Amino acid sequence: MSHQFSMLPFAETATSSRLFVFLAVAVLSFSFGAYSQEGEASPLAGVSERLERGQFPEIEGVVTTEIVQGYLFLQDSSGALCLRLQDSHPFVPGDVIRARVTGYDGRDFWYIADTAVLVGRKPLPSPLPVDGREFSVARHHGMYVTAGGIVTGHSRTTYSYLINGSYVPLSYEVLTVECDGFPVRLCFDPGTRLLQQCPTGSRIRFTGAARVHNLRDRPINPYVAVWLDDPDLAYIEELPPFFQRVEVRRTLRRVGYGVLAFFLLVGGGVFIHRRHMRRLRLQYEELECRVAERTEELREALERERRLGLVKDDFVSLVSHEFRTPLGVIMSAAEVLRRYFDRLDPVKRDRHLEMICNSTCNLAAMIEEVLLLGRMEDGKVSYTAKPLDLDRLSHQIAGEVSATMRGKATVEVECGGNLEGALGDESLLRHIFNNLLSNACKYSDSDQLVFFRVSREGGDARFVIEDRGIGIPEVDKGRLFSSFTRGSNVGMLPGTGLGLVIVKRCVDLHGGSLSLESAPGAGTVATVLLPLYRCSALETGCQIEQVEEKT
Repeated sequence: MSHQFSMLPFAETATSSRLFVFLAVAVLSFSFGAYSQEGEASPLAGVSERLERGQFPEIEGVVTTEIVQGYLFLQDSSGALCLRLQDSHPFVPGDVIRARVTGYDGRDFWYIADTAVLVGRKPLPSPLPVDGREFSVARHHGMYVTAGGIVTGHSRTTYSYLINGSYVPLSYEVLTVECDGFPVRLCFDPGTRLLQQCPTGSRIRFTGAARVHNLRDRPINPYVAVWLDDPDLAYIEELPPFFQRVEVRRTLRRVGYGVLAFFLLVGGGVFIHRRHMRRLRLQYEELECRVAERTEELREALERERRLGLVKDDFVSLVSHEFRTPLGVIMSAAEVLRRYFDRLDPVKRDRHLEMICNSTCNLAAMIEEVLLLGRMEDGKVSYTAKPLDLDRLSHQIAGEVSATMRGKATVEVECGGNLEGALGDESLLRHIFNNLLSNACKYSDSDQLVFFRVSREGGDARFVIEDRGIGIPEVDKGRLFSSFTRGSNVGMLPGTGLGLVIVKRCVDLHGGSLSLESAPGAGTVATVLLPLYRCSALETGCQIEQVEEKT
């Protein structure tokens, strides 16, 4: 019993061991039962055909690249495919996995499996060398390939991937590489040094899993995207020429923009400075003109002040000399008449009264000349044109002067031609010829004649007054028309020095001219030209508006 009893535990132990092995096999069979089909995996190249026949083939392959959790590139000896797992844990390149394919997503070109199990590890397969124009959907979709080309650009893309039942956005960097004229997109995780390693224009060689498929409305097909798990899988074969590198060209462009901005700023500053300087120069020139004008005005004011001072001195001298003489004569004659009126005979009385009258007239004439010149200086004497009888007026003025200058030279009037139709200011004409004839008679001997010739020359009236008097010295001709100025050879002959000044102003108001020809001891010829026939109100219909003389 004891043996039997001793043998019973052993028998029970052997039975338990066989039961454990059976259960373990059953569990393993159950775990892999969903993926096994008679214990063998289908080649990846035949998955599409078996799906079309309604089968769910079990596949096994090496993971070459994982884009994101659940999106794998598988490859075996027959081919490759892109697999999307509905529920999965992360895999790494080199993992050998087994999964059952349950469908195909034609929109994103992924085969679909519920899950996958890790069954081992293998080295990555050798990459398949491909030229750009050789890419095709049938041969290279999902394959681990290697190719080379020139980097032409860089971008960043964001795409949503279905992970464990929800969509997760994923951003990745993209390098566009032109492989023999065909564009290939290299996709990799952001933040790697691949962008710095592969500048635009450089020739690189890369290795990775390719997605190749035809897309609708794309000008270039097939669409090729190669996914890189490791940045070391892309390396530079040849850098672009220095001045063709993007960073160099970008730097040069920035430097060029900076230089251009500098020159624009400098040019703008120079333009603004030149415009400011031009404005300052114009202001300076304007200020200079104003200063010159003010200086000229000040000089003229000082000159006027100086002349006024001289006129004042001359006027004081005139009053003290010329006015004192007739006043002395008047007082002397009046004193004689007051003291000796009863004892004087009538002839002497008349002579003294005549002396008083003549002195009074001379004094009144001098005062009148001073007042007239003052009105002319103030612009209160103007020209008023009226019809004139020059023949009558000439004889009348000559007679008045002869009567006033008794005991002096005689005036002889000569009027030639037709003098009718003259227009002028009679008052101004009287001032002109009274002064000229008075001077001619006063400075001539009593036995001499003074000729007064009047004639017409086209639209002008010509007046010539000729005498044989003392004449004008050469040194005095430059100041003949200055106020209170007389010739140095007049001696004690009375006068104010205003006669020729008044004559010149009256001639200017007529718009005429005055000329004097004289020599000491040979007499003087005064010629006056006045435009008395140039405008006739009856012939031309012109209206002459003049201001009456203000007193």
